[in-house]
Amino acid sequence: SSCIGWSLLAPSRPGSGQGFCQGRMDEADCLEMPGQPYALALWNLIIRPPRRRYDVGRLGPRQFRLWSCGVRRVDIDLTSSRGQRLRCSHFLPDVKESSAEPRPCVIYLHQNASCRLEALQLVPLFLPLGISLFCFDFAGCGESDGDYISLGWFERDDLADIVKHL
Repeated sequence: SSCIGWSLLAPSRPGSGQGFCQGRMDEADCLEMPGQPYALALWNLIIRPPRRRYDVGRLGPRQFRLWSCGVRRVDIDLTSSRGQRLRCSHFLPDVKESSAEPRPCVIYLHQNASCRLEALQLVPLFLPLGISLFCFDFAGCGESDGDYISLGWFERDDLADIVKHL
């Protein structure tokens, strides 16, 4: 037998499980999948993990003092190269603007199925040193647009858009 088109329903060989195949191919070229409901459920757990939703108020006040350092949080919505809104926060130390020299910035990349709230623990480490902290929700995570994640494939483009903005 042979497989025709992309299908979870096309058998890869008589009496076997389900098959993935592209175009008209021999049995050996088809990827056998376990029963459809289980395969799709597993696939969805990988590319569409439970989304970590949160109230933006959990990011803290827009201005505050951290020991002798004043801190300002600027929330930004950027549009990615794929047209999705990325929700971002930039924590900036209040420094004298007399220096035209660029200041260092750390871009925090959150874990899979998480959000920018993870970066809050780094604010007291970097801001007193004059280093700003930029954090964002990848597309498909937190409060950003998107329904799916790609385990790094499109997330690299999100990061490139952030670097371009900064």
